[in-house]
Amino acid sequence: MNVVWLKKDLRLEDHQPLFEAQNSSGKILLLYIFEPELFNDPHYSKRHFDFIKQSLIELQIELSKLHTQILIVEGKAIDIFKKLHDLHPIKKVFFHQETGINITYNRDKIINNWLQSEHITWHEYVWNGVFRGRKNRNTWKNDWYTFMESEVLPAPTNSRAFIKYSEIEQLENYFSIPNLKTNSTSLFQKGGTKTGLRYLNSFLEERVINYSKHISKPELGRKSCSRLSPYITWGNLS
Repeated sequence: MNVVWLKKDLRLEDHQPLFEAQNSSGKILLLYIFEPELFNDPHYSKRHFDFIKQSLIELQIELSKLHTQILIVEGKAIDIFKKLHDLHPIKKVFFHQETGINITYNRDKIINNWLQSEHITWHEYVWNGVFRGRKNRNTWKNDWYTFMESEVLPAPTNSRAFIKYSEIEQLENYFSIPNLKTNSTSLFQKGGTKTGLRYLNSFLEERVINYSKHISKPELGRKSCSRLSPYITWGNLS
């Protein structure tokens, strides 16, 4: 099988790893890992994880139309990949280069080294125009504009490209499965592309009028800001 490893890219449209995986032979398994190392990291909080869970729930609803689901598990990423490979040999892995913190960067290096040791092909793609590992910035501006002006990739429509839900249910028996329930009465912004698009549209139709005048004013800024940051950060919006 081919694995599309979801990180901070919780959407189906304009998702290059997902798009490219569909052009490769082999069924696709979508994977999301809740990593214990991040639960107690000071950069994360319950609000972050609730937003992620809400985004994942929305994706599961959309993916049900393709008769598939995301395999959502909890554990160390390297342990998850090793067990998956034992259960259902992995042919290729597709994922974005995460722009995060040192923990996630080191985790990516561990995963890449293991994939190489197992002779598993992997494909990393640029995320949000950030070109990682460069020794200079000579072509950064042109590369960024080229990336941002590239065409929007369509969401998947071919259900035959994916591992079926019934098979994913069988895989779940071998992993720790997290509870995705969140507080429905919370006043915090909810995760998901549909919610993000509502904030985008309301910003363009209403709040943008006074954005430049009010954004630096603490009280008025609340009524004129875009409120799009979480949806861009967690990849609900491209």
